[in-house]
Amino acid sequence: WVTLWPSTIPYRYLGIFGTFLSYLVEHHHKWVCYGFWVSWLIHLVEAFYGVKLCQ
Repeated sequence: WVTLWPSTIPYRYLGIFGTFLSYLVEHHHKWVCYGFWVSWLIHLVEAFYGVKLCQ
């Protein structure tokens, strides 16, 4: 959510975590996007591995 629609997140209600997310979005948005897509890839590989393991 942070990578796609960062303006819709109520950072001030999240306390210190919100402050950290706001900092990341403002200063390191490119790396947050890379992390998002890498985590998708890891979960996809994990799902295929789980299917293969269960067969």
